[in-house]
Amino acid sequence: MDRSAGEQCAVLALQLTITSDERVVLDEFLHELGKVTVNKSPAGEAKKKPLLILLVISMLKHGTLRENRIHFNDIEKQLSRLIAEFGGRPIESGPKPEQPFFHLRTSPFWELTIPGGVAQGNKKTIAKRILSGSGAYAALRPSLFALLQRNGEARDEAVSAILRRWWNAEEPDRLHADLRI
Repeated sequence: MDRSAGEQCAVLALQLTITSDERVVLDEFLHELGKVTVNKSPAGEAKKKPLLILLVISMLKHGTLRENRIHFNDIEKQLSRLIAEFGGRPIESGPKPEQPFFHLRTSPFWELTIPGGVAQGNKKTIAKRILSGSGAYAALRPSLFALLQRNGEARDEAVSAILRRWWNAEEPDRLHADLRI
């Protein structure tokens, strides 16, 4: 069925509008982002967790993450490259993308599933082979996943909040271009 230009604009506007229920989900996520901690040292902040979140949002935007299961193997190489380029401090010991994938589990919006579970109170990053193993994956809170998957305005607002919090004025343009977000 062909739509007039006005109808097409109306449909597009609906997809970009955030409903009051979606606003609740997005505001909760933005509040939780404010509590995300990153490792700090004299060399600077390790921006690995925000880079992982940006990568997931980019995957949602481009349709490469259709199911709410984020497998470490699917993001390891790209996240490693992002950490090396935008991670905020030297990586002589390697980018270690397993660290944010594992440690983001302390945030309420990120659920890590590992067959056999993770010991209560474990703060040590588990091995890549476990994160890459069968049945291991991370997931966003289902309501957040659905919102970020379908609503460009919500994605844009989340991306802007992340970039404002962790990067200086010049870097966001490079990250936007790199991740196409």
